Amino acid sequence: MSHRYSFLDWLIFPPVRLNRSRLKEKFKDKTILITGASYGIGEALSLMLAETGARLILVGRTVEKLEQVK
Repeated sequence: MSHRYSFLDWLIFPPVRLNRSRLKEKFKDKTILITGASYGIGEALSLMLAETGARLILVGRTVEKLEQVK
């Protein structure tokens, strides 16, 4: 799905491009606590950081959903 942003949106919220190899460098062997890991931004962050080699501590309200994310 493609989103169209106005010029003002682009100025206020510029696009972010993540460098995956740099993320791996920064987070490898680190321990990271992620709250709200079962839904939304917390879930997306958990899935992204799982690829970095970091040790993740996932916290959320729904055990079943946390198991899925894990």
